[in-house]
Amino acid sequence: MPVTFDFEICSQLEVLRQRIAKRDDIPRQLYPIIEGYLRDGGGRLLQAAGQPYLWDGIDHVIYEIALSSSRWTAFLYGRFRLVPSELLTRHLTTMLAGHALAHGDEVQGERFVYFDKDELVLYVSDYDGHSYRLDGSAEVAVVDNGTGVLFFDDDGGRHVVDPDIGNHGELAPTLIGDLEFASTTAGGMTPDDQRRLLTFWMYAIAFGGILPAKPVLIAEGSPGSGKSCFLQRLQYCLHGAQRARSIGKEDEADFGVLLMRTPIAVLDDVNGYIEWLQNALCAYVTGASWARRKKYSDADEVVIQPRAFLAFTSKNPVTFRRDDIADRSIIIRLERREASGFQPLSLLLEQVDARRPRLFGEWLWNLNQIVRRIRAGMPAAPTTYRMADFARIALVIGEVLGYSPDEIAGTLEAAQAEREAFLWEADSLPDLLGTWVKTEANSSREVRPMDLFRELAELAEKNRVTFYRKVDQLARRLRGGIVGFEIVRVESSDGPTYRIGR
Repeated sequence: MPVTFDFEICSQLEVLRQRIAKRDDIPRQLYPIIEGYLRDGGGRLLQAAGQPYLWDGIDHVIYEIALSSSRWTAFLYGRFRLVPSELLTRHLTTMLAGHALAHGDEVQGERFVYFDKDELVLYVSDYDGHSYRLDGSAEVAVVDNGTGVLFFDDDGGRHVVDPDIGNHGELAPTLIGDLEFASTTAGGMTPDDQRRLLTFWMYAIAFGGILPAKPVLIAEGSPGSGKSCFLQRLQYCLHGAQRARSIGKEDEADFGVLLMRTPIAVLDDVNGYIEWLQNALCAYVTGASWARRKKYSDADEVVIQPRAFLAFTSKNPVTFRRDDIADRSIIIRLERREASGFQPLSLLLEQVDARRPRLFGEWLWNLNQIVRRIRAGMPAAPTTYRMADFARIALVIGEVLGYSPDEIAGTLEAAQAEREAFLWEADSLPDLLGTWVKTEANSSREVRPMDLFRELAELAEKNRVTFYRKVDQLARRLRGGIVGFEIVRVESSDGPTYRIGR
């Protein structure tokens, strides 16, 4: 974004350059110039997460006040014609940073969306120096960035010019209408259940503040099923940029940063088993953070607390078949789009771009109605669903979108059944365990996990089927229970043992 040149301040700074006799004079003479600039509407000083920021009152852009920031040094040159090597630049930066940390307004720093669960107000960045403030009232207000929340706007989002805010009924049909959902799934979900689930997730993205454990979306389907296309169109519609990326066995170090900097993270074609990703997801879905060494430091750490909504596409989702991941996932099954045919992604994105003011405007309109419903009182947290927080917001979203209580409850029940089926459908353990307990000596035997693992692995090799790689995978399954088996855990001085029977 171009920076507006300020001739008056540049003139004052040039006079200051000419009359400075000693370096010690710079702060004393520079302070009145900067104070007057801010007082006359040049900007507002803020702090978020211990970092200083300037909200530029002329071009309405947020800048981190730091000489290490290329955006900040570009702003100083564009506005004041100050170059990084100049002494005035360093003094001005130090002065503004110190004043921001000592006296600047303290605000929450976020990306794209923020739900204030205390005030029950939703903010959505417009990526143009402002944000939409949704409090359930008749009008959606537009406020300066930094009011209520500071959006960093460094995540690639793109401004929507004049969104047409209203109930157009076009968003879900445009993004979901051409998908061919599996008519029969392992857990018994219908195509209508899957459409509703995707719609719930699409609006739940805005309410991460009341979802401490964010549901992971897993879209499974063969090539040509449109799973990647749907997610990229959703990114493009809401966020203004489509950025599906692949991830592999060497990408562990950047995973936490990716989630921190990407509001809607689409990870494409995650096929096969990736051990580090499975472990990272287990931490993510339970609300964990990542500690990383601070750049240019041997001892200091930076704690990364990701808030992204994660979506994966896969034709072989073995990485996600772990109970603590599957329990917090939304699973969608897609078939090849033979009926609707295939269209280039570029053309589909062009169509979304042309309609984006209405599509994004509909999203905002419905979000505002959801906020109004939340302010009237959230429903009681359901106790029958593993993802209780998501189920609770889904009840609100479904009601606002006009679904009946039976439709919403049926979809949530179907989603839960699908998670259970997803966990077991490619698992060889039940069959191997069934063979193992048929041996009379095993029916009442107490067995240690390591011994059971070895014996089942031998059975798997004999029958040429895939089995777990580590004993702790088996131990987790035993602790969680296995349908059709009675598992009794016995504590002993040598560690736990199990008695297993039908």
